[in-house]
Amino acid sequence: MVLRTGPDVSLPWAIPLGADLEPLTSRAAAWRGWSADWPMLAVALVLSLAYLWGVWRARRRGTRWPWYRTAAFLAGTGALVLITHSFLGAYADTLFWARATLVSAVFIVVPLLLALGMPLSLAAAAMPPAGRRAAAALLRARAVRRLGHPFVGAVLFLILPWVYFFSPWFEATMRHEAVDVASLTLFLVLGFVYYWTRLQLDPVPARYPQLLSMFIGMGEVIANAALGLALITGGGIIAGDFYAAVARDWGPSLALDQKIGGGWYWLVGHIAGVPFIIIAFWLARLADAETAREVDAVLDELHSGDGPLLKPWWESDPRFAHLRTGERPGGTGNLPAPARGSD
Repeated sequence: MVLRTGPDVSLPWAIPLGADLEPLTSRAAAWRGWSADWPMLAVALVLSLAYLWGVWRARRRGTRWPWYRTAAFLAGTGALVLITHSFLGAYADTLFWARATLVSAVFIVVPLLLALGMPLSLAAAAMPPAGRRAAAALLRARAVRRLGHPFVGAVLFLILPWVYFFSPWFEATMRHEAVDVASLTLFLVLGFVYYWTRLQLDPVPARYPQLLSMFIGMGEVIANAALGLALITGGGIIAGDFYAAVARDWGPSLALDQKIGGGWYWLVGHIAGVPFIIIAFWLARLADAETAREVDAVLDELHSGDGPLLKPWWESDPRFAHLRTGERPGGTGNLPAPARGSD
């Protein structure tokens, strides 16, 4: 995010190095294509420091926070820095495929890692009792409950990228640094809200079966592929006037650039979508096992003591007595044993 042709190039964090970008025609050029993205760096640092402070506070309050949760969250903030400061950020205003890859990673990959870190549970562990009560009351608020509904998250997750790519919003993010920063932040927040309500690792306004989350996730992977295909097969050039003004004389044509971007958006969505479905399936199995343990505990309580307090209905029904004793119905002798090899 370094080339700006709009009026916001005077912002203090804007670095107009577009004229200095070498053609991205080799791996060496990609390795050299690093740029500073101060707003996203600030977001990553604030999130990381707040999380580590929460871990410290939780330990002081007697809670041992799992190291792998911390690793997942820091992997998310690290990925945010890597993506926005790498050649993807440097060439995001020059190549369509670089911006499409960057946006899909910030929207789909980074929030998944952040959600696996369970930051809301960590915040609750670090809060005093009054703070936890206030947070619980916030979760019960009507607006939060609506935002946490599975279908609301699905609609936002599916529609937002379509609106972004096929509206003037896309070109505005390349012409105005402030719009770009606000857009990436929005993608990051809504992506986290999506995974927060899907995985249900943190406290959520309302819980629903994990199998529902898994099946919805499968549908969203297909819908994500549909957007990639739309970018690949679309007849027009998105932000064609902007890219024509860039006037690069290297790399793919505008049409091919957009097709490559559609392919990368599709691929990145699958890179995050498949692990998400696997995690959702694993969580569904854990939920089923927990339900089975609860049912077994209830049955053990009902059958505790010298004898069973509750019997299945068929054990006391005289019509099925022959199944327990082995006699023929009507008392005509025992039932013959089945012959060897019989079905």
